[in-house]
Amino acid sequence: MLKEKNQKNIRKVGSSFKDFRLPAEVRLNDEVGQASSQLGLSAFDSTRRWRGGFSIVESLVAISILLLAIAAPMTMAQNGLTLARNSVSQTTAFYLGQEAVEYIRYIRDSNILDEKSWIHGLSQCIDKGKPCTIDVPNNEIKLCGTGTCDAVKTSPEGFYGHKNGWTETIFTREVVINTVIADREINVDVTLSWITSGGTSKNIKIHETLFNWQ
Repeated sequence: MLKEKNQKNIRKVGSSFKDFRLPAEVRLNDEVGQASSQLGLSAFDSTRRWRGGFSIVESLVAISILLLAIAAPMTMAQNGLTLARNSVSQTTAFYLGQEAVEYIRYIRDSNILDEKSWIHGLSQCIDKGKPCTIDVPNNEIKLCGTGTCDAVKTSPEGFYGHKNGWTETIFTREVVINTVIADREINVDVTLSWITSGGTSKNIKIHETLFNWQ
């Protein structure tokens, strides 16, 4: 009797499950899941495909950050190279200016030791109202023509001067010598001008006073 009663209860529960209807949303999701399974896609794949637009945005943001990370060091490196080139040019200009001063001092000392006029060989550049050029390797001093002086040239060995056939540099050297006290004191002013790699005009001026110590 008890066994028959249990079987009746089981049949009632089974019929209740048959009559049970899932909500529409649950049935829809179940149908989507079944369709995805038939196409070989998991639920994760379906979700990922639905969120594809967000992945593109995230990719663009990541690429932008990557480009910034690469561009910043490259910009710093480029600025560093530019500063290095400008430093080399400035150092070269300073030495070219100092070379002109030392050459004039050398002529003064040599004249005194040779018992000549202390400004012998410099008269063509003293109190002329315009600059002159000094070609140390060729031992020449001459007035500049109209306008500015010619650019300084360099030899394959690294000497700087104005010899024909040498390579022209970015530097222009102008030397002005004026009398302060006749036969006693002169002022020497040297100006080096050049254009940087960025197109900026630069110049260095060196002033020196020389005396007749005879």
